[in-house]
Amino acid sequence: RRAPPLDPSVVVDRTALPPPRATPAVTLPAGQGAALAFAPGSATLPAEARAVVARFAAGRGGAVVRVTGFRDSAGGDLGLALARAQAVAQALRSAGTPAEAIELAAEPRPGPAGRGAEMRLVYSP
Repeated sequence: RRAPPLDPSVVVDRTALPPPRATPAVTLPAGQGAALAFAPGSATLPAEARAVVARFAAGRGGAVVRVTGFRDSAGGDLGLALARAQAVAQALRSAGTPAEAIELAAEPRPGPAGRGAEMRLVYSP
C-alpha cells in the first residue's frame, strides 16, 4: 500500500490510525546523521524513530538538516520516498527545527536502513 504525498497544509490525526509495526530505528555515528526505518510500504514515522528525530533536532546547533527519503528495498516509488522525507521533516519541525533549516530530497533506491529515510547535518562554510 502506497502512502499519499503529505500536504503541509493538512494535519493528519495519527491517533485514529492503527499503530505501525515495530521497526527499529538505526542510528549512525553521533553528529553525522541518523538512518530511520519505516514499516514496508509506509510513510508513518515509528514512535522510536520520533525519539531519534527529537534528539537529532536538539543537537543540531545551527546546522541545516538534509532529510532524504528512500523507497523500500523490495520496491516502492519516488512518491513513497518523498512522503517519508516529509514525515521526518514534520517531526523535525515538531521538535523545534525551523522549516528553513530543513532540506528535503527523495531517492528511488533503498536507503541505509533498507527502507526509510536519513537525516544529515549540513554545515555551511
